[in-house]
Formats: sequence, structure tokens, C-alpha cells
Amino acid sequence: MKSPLVILLLLAALPALAQAPADKFVGTWEASVDGEPFVVLILQKKGDDIAGTIVQNDFDITEGGEISNIQPTHRKSRILSAEITPKALKITAQKNGQGENVRYLMENPQDGEAQLHMLIGGYGATKIAPLTLIKRAGK
Repeated sequence: MKSPLVILLLLAALPALAQAPADKFVGTWEASVDGEPFVVLILQKKGDDIAGTIVQNDFDITEGGEISNIQPTHRKSRILSAEITPKALKITAQKNGQGENVRYLMENPQDGEAQLHMLIGGYGATKIAPLTLIKRAGK
């Protein structure tokens, strides 16, 4: 039988074991739509957290949830919070001082690729087709 102290220590360590390491999200990630640059995520490690910026162009959304009519505005947003889960990074970014903040979900970063979901209206709102992010070499 294990001592109560050992069990308590194991239980205390469970949240840390369940979190994905921040390192796999760190770097400069880019996504294009129809060959046009669309969004760049610049993610840095700050302690155990993720910080950084997102540079995104303006766009329209088709009825099918596809991004279209990209306008090269290069709007820069500061990341306000980034929650690391075992397979994803939930990002809330400042929206240029207007309206509510913008939310993103970055999933399954591996082998220099990840999926980015833009969550217009919060988690689970307007459906936009996910984008494939490519990690810049050396970043």
C-alpha cells in the first residue's frame, strides 16, 4: 500500500503531466489562402506560458465557411492569453481596439505543420474552414 504522501504527490503532478509542452507551439507560423499570405503567428515562450503577436489580413467568408477576398491590411494583434491543452493552444488576441477579442485554436503541431481554427464570435461560433499553418524554418 502506498503512503498517503506519495498518492498526494502523484495527484498534484497530474495537471502538469496532462499539459502539452509550450515548446511545440513556439515559433513563427504562417498560413496562406489560394497562394496569398493570410496570417502569421509569432509565438514565444514566456515562462511556462505562450506570448506573442498575430498578423492577419482582412477577409470575407463564403457561405461554405471558406476565406475569400483577402485584403492585405496586415493587422497586428497582441496575444492576451494562450491556454495550452494536450493537443491544442487556445489563443485570445486583442482586436485592434474595436469589438470583442479574436479567438483561435491551434491544433496538433507536429513536423512543422498545425491546423488553425479561427473562432469568430468565440469558441464554437461561426464555422470557418481550418487553415494549415507552416512553421518557418529556423524559428
